[in-house]
Formats: sequence, structure tokens, C-alpha cells
Amino acid sequence: MKAIKIDTIAKDVYLVDIDDTLESIYSNLDCKVFTCPVILKNNDALYVDDEGLFNNDGSSYKGCFVFNNSYQPYYGHGLIVGNTEDGESAEVLSFVKDIKENVFFVNDAGGKHILEQLKNVKPYVVGF
Repeated sequence: MKAIKIDTIAKDVYLVDIDDTLESIYSNLDCKVFTCPVILKNNDALYVDDEGLFNNDGSSYKGCFVFNNSYQPYYGHGLIVGNTEDGESAEVLSFVKDIKENVFFVNDAGGKHILEQLKNVKPYVVGF
């Protein structure tokens, strides 16, 4: 099935063929754990490396991007996959052109600077 890859190394957005398997998603994202921070209006989902901040230190830096003017940079590749009402993967409905217009690749110096800033943020616990 078709999906859209946000490639932070090539700094490009393009169609890819994926299998209906988790391994195919892991392979395209080049990660071990992924998350879905964004669901688009057409029910397509953006998948990113859930450990992207940890996996982009030192020589393994893979770049980062900002999607749809959000405040959060995503480290590592992105993959946009369609979804059914039951949550199963499906052919992507979005167009590459539209996704390209909503992706901003952070240059390597900027991405590494953001990483350094995040290292200085002290963790905190929110209780209810």
C-alpha cells in the first residue's frame, strides 16, 4: 500500500510502498518504537520515532522536521499512513504536494541546537 515518507536525511517527501506490517513501518522510520502524534482530518496518521530525541545524539543524528506549523520538532523520519475506522493501516489519502507544503526541515545546525537546549530542561511531574 502507498504511504508518504518524510525523509530527514534526503530532506524530501515522497511516496513509498509499505506492507501491512509493523516491520514495514519500523523499517521506513528506521526505529524500534514509533508513535502517532498527529491524525489528519482525512484520518491519515503521522508516525514518528518515539525515541527520536534519544536516537539522534552524536554520530547517529538523522535530522528533524516540524509538521504543520507545530511547535514540536520530530527527530528522525516521518511516515504518513492511511487508517480505517477500525484503526487498521490503509492506503494514504493525503497528497505528497500537500504534505510537502506542511513540512519544514530544520537544518542540521538548528536541529542539533534544539537537542542541546532540550538536554538542559529539567524533568517535572504533574500530579492531579
